[in-house]
Amino acid sequence: METARAAMERAAAAEGVARAPELCAAAQSALARAEAEVRVQSRRRFWSRDYAEAARLAYTARLAAEICAFRAGAVRARQRDGALSTVKDLETSIPRVADLARHARDEVVASDILNAEIALGEARSAVEKQQYERAREASERGLAHLAEAVTDINRIIDDFNSGPRRMVWTKWVKATLDESARTGEAVILVDKLRRELHLFRRQEEIVSYPVDLGVAGVASKTHAGDDATPEGRYRITEIRGPGQTHYYRALMIDYPNAEDRSSTLPLGSAEQKEYRALRQRAESLEQQIAALQPRGTYILIDAGRNLLTLFKDNRRVLQAVCSTGSGRALSDPVKKRFWVFDTPRGEFFIRAKYPNPVWVKPDWAFLEEGEPVPRDLAARLAPTELGDYAMDLGEGYLIHGTLYERALGLSITHGCVRLGGRDLETVYKNVRVGTPVYIF
Repeated sequence: METARAAMERAAAAEGVARAPELCAAAQSALARAEAEVRVQSRRRFWSRDYAEAARLAYTARLAAEICAFRAGAVRARQRDGALSTVKDLETSIPRVADLARHARDEVVASDILNAEIALGEARSAVEKQQYERAREASERGLAHLAEAVTDINRIIDDFNSGPRRMVWTKWVKATLDESARTGEAVILVDKLRRELHLFRRQEEIVSYPVDLGVAGVASKTHAGDDATPEGRYRITEIRGPGQTHYYRALMIDYPNAEDRSSTLPLGSAEQKEYRALRQRAESLEQQIAALQPRGTYILIDAGRNLLTLFKDNRRVLQAVCSTGSGRALSDPVKKRFWVFDTPRGEFFIRAKYPNPVWVKPDWAFLEEGEPVPRDLAARLAPTELGDYAMDLGEGYLIHGTLYERALGLSITHGCVRLGGRDLETVYKNVRVGTPVYIF
């Protein structure tokens, strides 16, 4: 009887009721009848007791329970293997799609990739808890997000391939390669769509490198400060080495060149007069702005474009893509509370600096996920969410890191400012308590 009970426990541990219900029910029935037969025999006088039927029923129960446990284990193994395979597919697919997304900077695409990364985190957590069905569902949800991202990326690329700019690009490439073939000089081709730089000589490619563009990606450049990379045929006017540029080395080009300037229409006399008046007004405002410009080290955050710039002695030390508040609202109907997740605008300063910060999750973090708000402080601690460093701006707002760096540039935070790991470290090491922070 004990052997039969032990077999039933193994079947239960393998979740046999859910995975092999008929066999498990038969085992439970046989064990119950065997136990009932034992009780009947135990009430008889000892010389008339006969446990043969009880033994037969117990053997039947044990056999059914062992088969139930085996089949349940096999089902569980298939679920585990299927879940692990789907999780692996998602793990390998995310970097591939993220690499494609470099060619088409788009908030919808970035959001899909972020959702896929979140789903991957859920799947990994479920695997650790041996919740394989949940892991598979999370992985499939992540793969679905990636499929949507790929569809959007293909649409963007198709639009560029079929657009009128392609004819102009083709003309520029041909003229540049023809010039190299004629003169023997090296030429550089930058493919904005693929984020690649190619070095050619006499129409033979020497080397190619991946490159980054302005924050505006493949958009056409229209004016200074629009964060777009210009398009055209340019000449290198200066080669700057270490110590001559904010970067390691730099190739200066003649942008805007004559062709760029000729693309604008000439102004009439009235327009020229208005232009001169606007120019004078602009110069006056520039002088006023210069008088108000901060001194020393300070941080400037453009929440509209999600850009953080670090200045030191009027020199730009760093410009980094960041993430700021989403503007979403959340309410708590039970306690009648309401939150709006905006990044505040105004003048602030660094109040404190924290290495290895631990986030104490507030009530809204649980309400947002549909989870009960815990009373235990330990249940609120999230030691990895904020990255390696955090800088306190007051009233709960921080500059901190993120687990999802591919989502940088999107307005998705709860009001804090997120930075990538390297940029965060640079800012942290260059500021002190009291450093001004301007957010607009």
